[in-house]
Amino acid sequence: MPLKPFSRFALGTGLALACLAAGPSHAQDSHLKPVIIDARDITPWVYKDPPYKILPTDIPDLRAPVREVINILTEYAHKRDPNFKVFIRGGEFLATQTQRDLDLAVLRSKPGDSVTQMAQLPLGTPHKRFVRNIAGIVLDQRYCAPPTNTLDDAGLARLKALDLKLIAFERCADAKAAEEAHKKGQADGVWVATTDQSDHPFGTVPRERPANETAAKIQTLDQVRSLLVALDPYGYERMEDWLRPLINNNYDMLIIEPFFNGNMALTKEHVTRLKSKALGGQRLVMARLTLGLAQDTLPYWKDDWKVGNPAFLTGYFPGQSGLYWVNIQDKAWLELMGKGFASLMDLGFDGLVLDGVTTFLRDEALMPI
Repeated sequence: MPLKPFSRFALGTGLALACLAAGPSHAQDSHLKPVIIDARDITPWVYKDPPYKILPTDIPDLRAPVREVINILTEYAHKRDPNFKVFIRGGEFLATQTQRDLDLAVLRSKPGDSVTQMAQLPLGTPHKRFVRNIAGIVLDQRYCAPPTNTLDDAGLARLKALDLKLIAFERCADAKAAEEAHKKGQADGVWVATTDQSDHPFGTVPRERPANETAAKIQTLDQVRSLLVALDPYGYERMEDWLRPLINNNYDMLIIEPFFNGNMALTKEHVTRLKSKALGGQRLVMARLTLGLAQDTLPYWKDDWKVGNPAFLTGYFPGQSGLYWVNIQDKAWLELMGKGFASLMDLGFDGLVLDGVTTFLRDEALMPI
């Protein structure tokens, strides 16, 4: 299914990424900050490149433009449907003022200039427009080993105080670890989705029935008591084989990949079927949209595309074939993402989980403050 035109999407940011040149590989400090994007640990690849040659006062703010892109998308969605829900995967540090935000604002202040608003915000202050627009945040690998989520208890409490729903995607070694993750998540007020699949996490649809399954109609996030995540239909020969177990269960909310095997799009009829539980009650169904990385199996991809053509394809994402870094602020890329966002709304999804919103972490790692 081709993505539909999206003339209503208006670009609200003209900011451009700084041109940053990387040099040859060199030995690295073992204490450098890990770089993990959507549960993919790319630290070994990132630090093969040396730090960017850039003056501290010229280090760009890479977080504000990402917030702006997400704000534009969510505000468009809420004009169409005030109840549409948008989660971001990772990026919990986008919701509030962090030490890097503060340090960067101070660095960028010039002598004689008045202190910027960003430099005056205390640590932990919420970015109100952004927080208002999103429904929640997905935290990867918080409870199962090896843990990679670094949000401390105080940070978790701040997010919960902002009325953001929190979900943890957990790859657990066995059933015992998964059970413990669910218990910890329940104590923290975090929904937990677990998988024991390491190569294709959240691939095979689990056969286990949710606890306390009901035919209750689910209309709001506060009503959700069970969650099923299915992001990689690996191993299913036909779309229907994958959809059948997704439809024939009683989970209150599904988060799914909207393209079977990366290229066959779900239809409006599929989404309608998914929104009905086996017992008959309605549930919420969320789609995944990867905002900050390009994939060469998706419908927007053209046969002649390669790194540098179009300009928003800036490099190969390490460790995974067919995945590319993009300049998330490029106008042409934003138009493509706007079309995809609108098309998923047209199919009837109740909300989206935005992947790839933290790809700027690679550049931040090479531009330490």
